[in-house]
Amino acid sequence: MTTILISRASDTPAQYLLPITANTMRLLPLALASIPLAASTPLGRLGGRYVNNTLTENVNIDLQVNKATSEATIEIWNQDRSQVLAQSCSSSTSPGNLYLDNGHFSKSPIAVQINTDGRGNITIGDKSFKIHSNPEISGGIECNSIISDGETIVSCLAPVPNELVRLSKASRLTMQDCFPNGGAPKLAEVMRAAHEERKVTPYAETLREMRVAAKMIAGGGNNKTVTDMAKRQYNPCSIWSANTVLEGNGDPHQTPKHIQLSDPIDCGNGGCSVAHTAVKSMSIGFSVGAELASWISGGFSVEQSVETGSAYECSGDHEWVAVWKIVPRTSYWVRNALFNSCTGSQPVGSPFLLTSPNSGTKDRSFYCVRGKKYVRNLGDSYNIEPGTPGKP
Repeated sequence: MTTILISRASDTPAQYLLPITANTMRLLPLALASIPLAASTPLGRLGGRYVNNTLTENVNIDLQVNKATSEATIEIWNQDRSQVLAQSCSSSTSPGNLYLDNGHFSKSPIAVQINTDGRGNITIGDKSFKIHSNPEISGGIECNSIISDGETIVSCLAPVPNELVRLSKASRLTMQDCFPNGGAPKLAEVMRAAHEERKVTPYAETLREMRVAAKMIAGGGNNKTVTDMAKRQYNPCSIWSANTVLEGNGDPHQTPKHIQLSDPIDCGNGGCSVAHTAVKSMSIGFSVGAELASWISGGFSVEQSVETGSAYECSGDHEWVAVWKIVPRTSYWVRNALFNSCTGSQPVGSPFLLTSPNSGTKDRSFYCVRGKKYVRNLGDSYNIEPGTPGKP
């Protein structure tokens, strides 16, 4: 008599010997259905139970490195970035070697080796990928990057076991400060702006704002007299002119503008670069939230307008690349006023914000952007607001 050997999936395998008869063949489907058969997909242990590693979910793996202090962090966010799932800090002479194996990710650790130019590899569990924005080159993931002389920012959309995501969401992680010495990388705000799809200001709009602002102060505020006063018999105390004054100490905040200074370059056929000759120097002027009588510095180290400069270049390899720059700016509260030589300035209306570019920033604070998620059009910019308190 012929028999069938059946094994069931458990910690202690059990075997069943069934004789093949006509009756057995009729009952075989019921027998098989009642036995927990071994899964046809790879299984891994997690917290005393099995996790199906072939069922995955995309997450955002963010890398941030402060090159000056050698501080770094690796963070795992769910796909819509509504919750952080895991985090690991690093502070060593090799900040480009990051390892996350805490929490539920201890069973599927993430290791990163990255150089100062944002190139390297990322290993998730037992699978390795190249850090690259082109999935065909990376091995299946998409990594966009932002690289400056002082910072490295990389964000990869990559699959991890969905059971890890489910368990991590339930844990509700509290974020750590991974940059106690040098502060968090400033370029991380650009990464968040891109992923959150914040408002992008085209350069045409920037130019329009500059023209409107320039028109407000054309001829200088101190030459504007109040019409009905000017009709009276000349008296120094009856001649009033419009000007602008600082409101208190101005409560200054640093609200930088990040702007793309080159056309988007597609290095789809191999290695290429955006040379400094292809980078456009642009004018960035002050912006204002109300009708302005006259521009004032408020005593801060700022100017009405600055040139960005163009002394920088970036390289790419089978990917999109562009040159960007941080234009530091200071936002401070002001108020319009009426002035005469006898009584001084008398405030008029409500306070409003005046934002002016900081002095001495030409040919500084450039950086490279790689990947379709981050590369935009020439002159596109993000305004980082409300910014951080402080003078320039």
